[in-house]
Amino acid sequence: ELHQEVFDIKNSYPSLTYSEMTINNIPVIEVYEDDNTVKPLAVVIHGLNGYKEANLYLLSRLAENGFFAISYDLYGFGERYSRMITLPEIVVKSGKDIDVLVDYYKNNELIDTTNYGITSVSLGGLITYWIGAYANNKPTIIAPAASTPVFENIYNDYLVLTAIDDYNMSESYLSYDQTRNLYAINSPTNNSDAFMDMVVYAGHGLEDQLIQYYDEYYLIEELKNIGHKDAELLLFENVGHYYPDGVVGRVLLKFEEVLK
Repeated sequence: ELHQEVFDIKNSYPSLTYSEMTINNIPVIEVYEDDNTVKPLAVVIHGLNGYKEANLYLLSRLAENGFFAISYDLYGFGERYSRMITLPEIVVKSGKDIDVLVDYYKNNELIDTTNYGITSVSLGGLITYWIGAYANNKPTIIAPAASTPVFENIYNDYLVLTAIDDYNMSESYLSYDQTRNLYAINSPTNNSDAFMDMVVYAGHGLEDQLIQYYDEYYLIEELKNIGHKDAELLLFENVGHYYPDGVVGRVLLKFEEVLK
């Protein structure tokens, strides 16, 4: 059964097929054109307190440009709601989901999982960087926005201690130090060499006060210095902590360049 938000957008994209399902307990939405042609897989990952249906516009844009576009509810959000969970757990558990999903879609001869891309925002970007560093099924391109690959530099209490519903995690669950240690252990920059095998195409607003762009800048520069040929950080003036409007079109073009 499709959510109401899916019905609402379908009228704007009559040529596209929308379906929702659960794959190994992971709630997924698929958007694609059912024309019997092979399509590269494109994954959209939502941010904190988001859910898969909130990505419908970007999924639809990807699908009308020839991609098999999917999004899934992160661990603790949407249909996987949970309160007693910390962000480091969300990052790792949701990051591991990508291997389950890619393995599932490998069985569909009309979906190219050898070439797939991920675009995301905020918390979804953290998960995207984790996937790039640690997942078994590596993406060909990652395009995170308003995020960071340096988990141990997340000092903001909002990010470290936030809860799922009212931003106030139970202090008895995990201490601040325990949470920060989980971040440090799982930081993608512990394995930054993994990014040499994929295109890195990040976007960030210069007015973002929640996660600033410096760590992404240093990662991109490090990758370039050791020979990466396609790593780029797009910076946007007068943009805060959100997916910059100027990123959508550029990501579409970059995905077409890299994946087709």
